[in-house]
Amino acid sequence: MNSYKTFPGTTIATDSVNRKKAEEVFAHIYAGGNIYSSQVTALAGIEQHSIQNWVARGYVSHPVNKQYSKRQLCRLIIISMLGKVFKIGEITDMLSSVNGDLSDEGDDIIPDDVLYTCFCEMCALSEGECVAEQVESVSLSVTEKLDWLTPDNRMKVAAVLRTMFYAYRSAEMNKTAHIMFDRLKETIITEEK
Repeated sequence: MNSYKTFPGTTIATDSVNRKKAEEVFAHIYAGGNIYSSQVTALAGIEQHSIQNWVARGYVSHPVNKQYSKRQLCRLIIISMLGKVFKIGEITDMLSSVNGDLSDEGDDIIPDDVLYTCFCEMCALSEGECVAEQVESVSLSVTEKLDWLTPDNRMKVAAVLRTMFYAYRSAEMNKTAHIMFDRLKETIITEEK
């Protein structure tokens, strides 16, 4: 039996989370061109009003003909995913450190779709491990493949990837802790009866 999971921050089912698989899935999603906001909502699990708000505030560039590019979808996924741990201002500050003006894709050090697929690769390479030294070495390994980046920019991207990774794992652990606590409460209530 296959064990299916989803790509981080999405509703997109997959049998494995890694960069190559993420690139394949996104290529398939975008094979027919850009996608509409209803598709973004379904794929990222983000409410329509959040998407509109983030676009209006300049956190994501405006859609063209009401359609979103792969870069825009990945930016939305990243913001939504990190929003479980960080305030929106903290997220935009972090993303601005590698992508300047968030409403202008022309000044990006790394496209958001590449940042997101690198993040997927980090998740794959550090599956089940969260030791700081391992996460740092994985982030450096992942960014080593981005040979168009200057060494300084590669270090910035690695730092952002590590931050994203810890935030994502923190949110996962928080969710698991709440599930476990709810089960514990059920056990206590059952024992009291």
